[in-house]
Amino acid sequence: MKARLRSLVYLFYLFEVGIFLLLVPWSPFWENNYFVNRLAVLHDLFLNPFARGMMSGLGALHLLVGAIDSLAFIRVERG
Repeated sequence: MKARLRSLVYLFYLFEVGIFLLLVPWSPFWENNYFVNRLAVLHDLFLNPFARGMMSGLGALHLLVGAIDSLAFIRVERG
């Protein structure tokens, strides 16, 4: 039971972080960040389209790993 719950929490983490990293870099929330507004170096780096794409790619990778692991979880549960 503990292992099943741990796996479900891990899958939830992967999907939650994946969706967050996929969508947030392109939202106004990303541009109005406290740290981005205070430090000019971070402002230029974080608002660069390549950095945003890198974060979205990392989110897509989390979603891919989550999908693969969820299929493995379903396969183990079935039998």
